[in-house]
Amino acid sequence: MAIKDLPKYKDIRNTIRRNGRYPYVGTACKDTIVIHHSLTAMKLAGSTPQAFANTHIDKNGWHGCAYPFVITWEGTIWQTDDLDRRTYHAGNTNTRSIGICVAGDFRKGKEKPTDAQILSLYLLIKELQRALPKLTRILGHQECPGYSWKNCPGDNWSYKDVVAGKFIATAKKNGWLKENSTWFYYANNVAKTGWHKDKSMWYYLKPEMATGWIKDKGKWYFLAANGTMQTGWVKDKSKWYYLNPSGDMVVGWKVIDGQWYFFDNDGSMKTGWLKHKNTSYYLHRSGVMITGWLCVDGKWYFFNPNGKMAQNAQLEVQSVTVNSDGSISQIN
Repeated sequence: MAIKDLPKYKDIRNTIRRNGRYPYVGTACKDTIVIHHSLTAMKLAGSTPQAFANTHIDKNGWHGCAYPFVITWEGTIWQTDDLDRRTYHAGNTNTRSIGICVAGDFRKGKEKPTDAQILSLYLLIKELQRALPKLTRILGHQECPGYSWKNCPGDNWSYKDVVAGKFIATAKKNGWLKENSTWFYYANNVAKTGWHKDKSMWYYLKPEMATGWIKDKGKWYFLAANGTMQTGWVKDKSKWYYLNPSGDMVVGWKVIDGQWYFFDNDGSMKTGWLKHKNTSYYLHRSGVMITGWLCVDGKWYFFNPNGKMAQNAQLEVQSVTVNSDGSISQIN
């Protein structure tokens, strides 16, 4: 699953306030993830990526939010900048690192990250490492050279335990969770099963997230690699299928954008000759049902407006005699 497919991910790179751009350095140099806390109470209006951008621009004179990722109290993962930029969040470690800020004040006697933040941080780190395999070093801000004096990301929690997955076992499971390379969706520690709607998209849970073809209540559905139910045209293993707005696979005749198509019992789109209920039809390589005249293998055929091939008929169009196989034998 890509970073953009993470639960509660929001991309605000094109809308967040900027003052120019941070320097481009590419991603080949990136080998470190740096964890921060914001030092602001997590539910204050100032604990948002937009507020951080305003502070970093107006107070520090920087180009925008210094943290490419911000995780707010409800677990939302906000991406504020590209991975190939050198943002100003960790001094001499800036060039080689990507910063993640967990919104909150995590000094002793203050707050602790919410379960939602812990889970989002864990998942984000895993997907960043999948996208950029060189990101093997994970540091707290105070572990970066020159910042040993700074209590960041706070001493009221252990980011290392989160990285190791220790908190995941004890935290209440809610929402999407990846376990042993498989995605599940939890509600109060219970893995959901059946159809599940999330961000206007439908998923099917067994309870593990399903992909590919599934059959439910006698109907077939197709789920993409990210688990989302597909509608409309779908190509799978060189064959085309059509899925209704409700997701179920079409079989038989179907009007799509004003054109007739035919789908076999396995759902695949038919092309070429079709024999259906003792009647012959011809379907273009695009799947569209042919009407009117058509030359096939050197022989001419006529297909009525309903697509049925004319047989044993005298056509008045040009005084044409049509044979039983549909081909022309005489033109007067």
